Amino acid sequence: MLGAAVLFLISLALARPLSIDFTGRLNFDPAPVTAFSHKLIYTPEPHDGPMSINVEFKVDCAHGREFVNRMKEVRLIHLRNGAYSWRLQEELTRPNTFCLEMVVPSWNEHLLQNERLTKAEKELLERAWSLHMGSKQPEERIYLSVNKELFMPRQCEFQPSTKA
Repeated sequence: MLGAAVLFLISLALARPLSIDFTGRLNFDPAPVTAFSHKLIYTPEPHDGPMSINVEFKVDCAHGREFVNRMKEVRLIHLRNGAYSWRLQEELTRPNTFCLEMVVPSWNEHLLQNERLTKAEKELLERAWSLHMGSKQPEERIYLSVNKELFMPRQCEFQPSTKA
């Protein structure tokens, strides 16, 4: 038993450098919340959703591989902060054009994503967005799912006249 205890202590000492606990090196300081304004037709209710957020990027072909590698990290940020679906698609009709699509459960969840960002995550997002060509920021579009309304009985607002 004493030999097993000694071997156990030795194995603990040897396993320390192999630890997968990397969180000690991460910076969890919250990023400053920036002004959040979209030109929306109307502001959704907090529980409305799911919401699909699409961001379109135009990337120089020389930086295409770097862009895709950075987007791998962006994917993890968005999934960790509340998105349940995330895709990066390359448009086939326009060269070097990519569309990021993420889906969050509700409008409130989309707003909370920005508050959950750490400084390190915000810097990573800015580095990925910096690969976008053009003087303006990548174009962002926000969609509200209407699937649940497809299955609800609709009330007709116009009743045809029964008089002949």
